[in-house]
Amino acid sequence: HSVEDAGRKQQDVLEEMEKTLQQMGEIDGCSQGRAWALMLKGKALNVTPDYKPQAEELLAKAVKLDPELVEAWNQLGEAYWKKGDITAAPHLLLWGSGACESHPEASRWAGLADPRG
Repeated sequence: HSVEDAGRKQQDVLEEMEKTLQQMGEIDGCSQGRAWALMLKGKALNVTPDYKPQAEELLAKAVKLDPELVEAWNQLGEAYWKKGDITAAPHLLLWGSGACESHPEASRWAGLADPRG
């Protein structure tokens, strides 16, 4: 966005989120990749700075279906962080980090969440 359009950024993000969720609804019925689809929906809802209970619910389902889905763990940890659950968020973020230490997002969150520094 240019400086002139900065005031529209939040509205543009919300519009893109809605488009993405609508597109995700089209592939939701497919059983193959269900965890991935749930993670993408949760991630789309998690794009705003506000806590969204539906994002948490979708991401929790995704990690139950596929515990190795690092991005879902990271997004779930971020949702808990936004919710203000500072006890659970670091554990989820570290779990995602442990599931795949080479994942750059997991490593970034682990650095923030790990009390050892």
